[in-house]
Amino acid sequence: MSSVVTFSESGAPGKVDGRNHIVERYLQLQLAEYRRIFRSTDEVSRKRCAGGNTSDYQAGQLDNVPRRYAWFRRVLKHHDEEDASLFPAHWDVTRLLVASFAEYTRTDLGNVLGKSTPAVSTLLDALQSTVDFETGFAKRFEMPVRHALCQGHC
Repeated sequence: MSSVVTFSESGAPGKVDGRNHIVERYLQLQLAEYRRIFRSTDEVSRKRCAGGNTSDYQAGQLDNVPRRYAWFRRVLKHHDEEDASLFPAHWDVTRLLVASFAEYTRTDLGNVLGKSTPAVSTLLDALQSTVDFETGFAKRFEMPVRHALCQGHC
């Protein structure tokens, strides 16, 4: 494994940066389902309700922000328990996974807010969920959330 890591981090001129390729591909795979479920489009998804009835809803809408964070916490739990040990710690894959999720979410919610004005209560609920999410990750990474969610260009 160390020879793969050494090669992938060589950074020699003319060589593909294998580390970036591996990490980017991993992030894409981990968040592909999130993008499918929560995309901020006008497409309506189908949901099976607890009572067995099927109802329409738009998963990408503002009132589903807490569901976004719950979904991501499950992905992160799997990452922590199964995948994180596959990557060298200095690759910072866990933080990059959180940052990628946050960037997708920021873009999606910006699109949603650009299309309509939500009810104040919906906006406040989404904001509170976001603050709680960001606070948790700022504590986890022991740095301000702005820096924890930065992907090298802050």
